[in-house]
Amino acid sequence: MKVDPNDELVALAPRVTWKPTGVSLLKEELLDQYSPLVRMIEIHLAEKSAEKKLLLPELRKDGNESVAIFSDYGGEHASSRYRTYSFLVCAWNHSYYAFDSMRELRNESDCNSSSKVGQSGALS
Repeated sequence: MKVDPNDELVALAPRVTWKPTGVSLLKEELLDQYSPLVRMIEIHLAEKSAEKKLLLPELRKDGNESVAIFSDYGGEHASSRYRTYSFLVCAWNHSYYAFDSMRELRNESDCNSSSKVGQSGALS
């Protein structure tokens, strides 16, 4: 009998997904100190939570004690048509694979050269 990989993913999804009943991340007394982007993200998360459409990774599994957040951007050069921003949120205890993949991509694309990377070349 052949196993459908989708069946395995469907079974795995509830174990690794956190479905919060309410989202309030920012401290009310500090709202004026947060950037507009951070406030907009919280509003969006709260709206999706109220619609029961917010699915976040369950990062408290398997002994994880903290969270790693990686970000990157592109499109700053003059010939670029778009600016892009990406974020990866993962369990710190399991971030080895993220570091390993980033290191491999940077090496493949020659992003570790000092002419392309400022201080962020620390992954090399």
